Amino acid sequence: MLCLMPERLIRYESLSTPRDSGATLVEPADVDLSALAVKAAATSLSAPLLDTTIAALRDELRAELGLSGPIVAAGHQAEFSHAGVFAKRIACDAIAAGLGTRGVYVMVDSDTPKSDRVALPPRDGETQRRFIEIPGLDARFAMSSQAAISADAFRALFDSLADGAAPDAILPVYRDAWLALGDSIQPCDGFEAADAAVEAGLGMRPLRVFRVSSLAETRAFRAFASHWLLNAERLAQIYNNAQAAYRRRHKVRTPQRPVPPLARFGYRIETPFWIKRRGSARQRLFALKYGNRLTLFADEAPIGELAVDAASRAATHDAAWSIEQAGWLLRPRALSLSAFMRLFLSDLFIHGIGGAKYDEVTEGLVADGFGVDLPPLACVTATLRLREPSKLEPSIAAARHAARDARYNPQRHLNGAGAPRELLAERDAAINVHRTLVDTNVRDQAQRRAAFDRIHAANAAVLAANPMILTRVTSRLDELERRRDETAVAADREYFYGLHARSTLESLARRLRNDCGQSLTTSPG
Repeated sequence: MLCLMPERLIRYESLSTPRDSGATLVEPADVDLSALAVKAAATSLSAPLLDTTIAALRDELRAELGLSGPIVAAGHQAEFSHAGVFAKRIACDAIAAGLGTRGVYVMVDSDTPKSDRVALPPRDGETQRRFIEIPGLDARFAMSSQAAISADAFRALFDSLADGAAPDAILPVYRDAWLALGDSIQPCDGFEAADAAVEAGLGMRPLRVFRVSSLAETRAFRAFASHWLLNAERLAQIYNNAQAAYRRRHKVRTPQRPVPPLARFGYRIETPFWIKRRGSARQRLFALKYGNRLTLFADEAPIGELAVDAASRAATHDAAWSIEQAGWLLRPRALSLSAFMRLFLSDLFIHGIGGAKYDEVTEGLVADGFGVDLPPLACVTATLRLREPSKLEPSIAAARHAARDARYNPQRHLNGAGAPRELLAERDAAINVHRTLVDTNVRDQAQRRAAFDRIHAANAAVLAANPMILTRVTSRLDELERRRDETAVAADREYFYGLHARSTLESLARRLRNDCGQSLTTSPG
C-alpha cells in the first residue's frame, strides 16, 4: 500500500454542528490545509488500475478539465442549500486562493431532489414553517433530468421566498442571476449561475463547477467503474467489511448506516453505482462475470454486456459503453462518488459533517481495495440563523415547577383569593396524619396510602374552590412553551442561505477565511 497520509487527521469526535449563529467548524484544526493539498499534489498515486495507473488517469482527467496546480474541491447536491453547505464553497475558495489556484465545486446533479419544496420560517405569532413548491420539480428523477421551466414560474418562486427573507437579503442577487438565463431554465443551470453570482458578490472568485453527469462520461470515470465491475465480488466484500468496521468502531446499530451494504443474489453482485434511463427512476447496478463476458443488470433485469478483455484496457473507455449507446446512464453512489473525486479530481476535498463521517468507510475501502490511501480530507460547516434561539428555558423550568407546586401546594397560589377555612383545615389535618406515620416509622402501606389519598383529595377540593389557580399557572407555561417552539422553528439553521442578509454572509466569509488562515499554522508531522 502507498501511504500518502500517516493517519486520518480529522477527529471524528469533533464533527458536531456549531450551535451559535455565525459559528464555524474547520477540521482538522491547527493543520496547514494548503500544505496538505501541496503534499498530495506532489504524491504519485501509482497504484495500478486496469492496464494503467490511477496517477495516469488522474493526470489525463485534469488536463481534459483544464485543471492544474494543487486542486481544492468541494461538492454537494443541486438544491437550495443552507449556509452550512455554502460555507464549504467559501472555504474552498479561501484555501485555493492561498495556493494561487481556483477552487473546484462538484454539482451532484445525479441525485434525486431531497425535496420539491423550499422551507420558510414561520411568521410572527406562528409555530409552523411554511413551504414553497419548486415549480416543475419531479422528485422521482435526478436533477440532471429535470425539465426546464419558465422564468415566470421561477420568478413567482423567488417572490414567495422574499416573504421569509431577512432585510437586505442576498436573495435578489441570487434571483437575478437565475432569471438572467432566459425564458426557460433548467434548475441545475439556475443553481450554478445563482451560486456563482453570490460568490462574486461576496468578493470570492466563482468556483469552477463540474457536474457529476459530465464527469461520469469521462474516460477516467469509465475506467474507474470498469475496474470495480471486473472485481465486483472482491470489492463488494471489502466495501461491506469497511462498512461493518465503521459500525463497530462508532457503535452504530442500524445496519443501513452510514451506507447500506452491497447485496449478492446468486452470482449477481451489487456495485456502488446507479443505472438509469433518461426520464426514468434510477436502479441499482449489478454485475456478473463469467468467462470473457461481464453481464450488467438494472436490479434484476439484464441490460447489456462488456467483454472482459476490452473492459480491462483503459483505452476502451474513451468511447461510451454499449449500454450507454443504448440509452443507459451510469452514475456513482455516495462512496464511489467520493472515492472518484478524491482519487482523480482533488488534492484536498472539503466535506460537510455527514460526508466527513461516512468517508471513513471510503478510506478503508480504497486502501484495501485499490492499494492506495486517499488524498486528504477537510470538514467545513457553519451555522447561520434567521432568528436567535429562545432563551426561555429557565423561565419554562420555573413555570413547570409552579404548575406542579400548584397541584401539591395550592394554598401557596391563592393570591389573596382565600379558600373555605374548613378545606384548609382538612388539608392540614391530612398532612399531620401522614407526617406522624412517617415520623413513627409506621410501615403499614394501607395507612400510608389512605393518608396520601386524603391529602390529594384535600388539594383537589382547594383547587375546585379556586379554579383560577391552575388556569393561571398552566396558561403561563403554555404561553412560554408556545413562544419557545415558535422561536425554535424560526431559528433552524437549515433555511436556504439566500434568505440571509448580505452582511451576515459577508461576516461568515470573513470568519471562514480567518479560520482557514488560522488553520494554516502547523504542518502535520
